[in-house]
Amino acid sequence: MRAVLVATCLLALGCTRTSAAPDGGSPEASAVPVPSSLTEVLAHPCSLLEIADVEPLLGTSDLEQQQQPGPPGDARCAYFVKSGRGIVELYFHVPSRKADFDKSPTERDSISGIGDRAYADKRLTVGHVDVLEGDQTFFVQIVPSQGGPLHGAGARTAATQLARTIAGRIAVEASAKDR
Repeated sequence: MRAVLVATCLLALGCTRTSAAPDGGSPEASAVPVPSSLTEVLAHPCSLLEIADVEPLLGTSDLEQQQQPGPPGDARCAYFVKSGRGIVELYFHVPSRKADFDKSPTERDSISGIGDRAYADKRLTVGHVDVLEGDQTFFVQIVPSQGGPLHGAGARTAATQLARTIAGRIAVEASAKDR
């Protein structure tokens, strides 16, 4: 199962999506502009999730980075343990999944102090935090490494703190670009 760590923006975010026409003809494009303050962040999502954030969480420097720039489409940054299990991932949904954000509340605990609303997954085998800020969503996820420093509730606590850190970095980036 692919572990996903999504971080989304603290401002409204959109993208250009293309889909096939119902008759199978030419695709239609629906363009929603991405605020210029977020375009660069989404083009380089690993600028928000740094290796220095990840090494202590996974207990190793033997990591591989994968980056998927967006938009159009989702943006993702992930660090995997090369020689075993373990991942820390940041994921931006483009477009936002705001409409579905509050689904499955029985599987998640509400967290205060991150964005407009935030939830942590109740499972204690991974740390997963979903955040809604304005019209945008993001999540971060940590799957602990074998023999690493995190396990059980520690992964959830670390994911919550990492979500706060990422949200703060997004706010700083957006503020700097808007000046």
